Amino acid sequence: MKAVILAAGKGTRMGPLTVDIPKPLLKIGNKTLLEHKLGALPQIIDEVILIVGYRGDRIKDYLGVSWGNKKLTYVESEPNGTGWSLWKARHLLKER
Repeated sequence: MKAVILAAGKGTRMGPLTVDIPKPLLKIGNKTLLEHKLGALPQIIDEVILIVGYRGDRIKDYLGVSWGNKKLTYVESEPNGTGWSLWKARHLLKER
């Protein structure tokens, strides 16, 4: 089963914290926001589609192709809104 995580936003309300680091890689404790999200997914999820945009290369470099037992697939998106980002991943979402 697949899950989609939207991680493309610029995080403008985070001010100087997101100048060099994308918001999903900001840390709370010893984990990034994205790692907290990935860790909260049910075991049945075996693939996560990450929609990346702003500094998406940093997210790809940090996480790689898998996290735990979950395959990670990346989709690049422009800042055109949530609906657009999901539309960019439609070719990967064939299941219910």
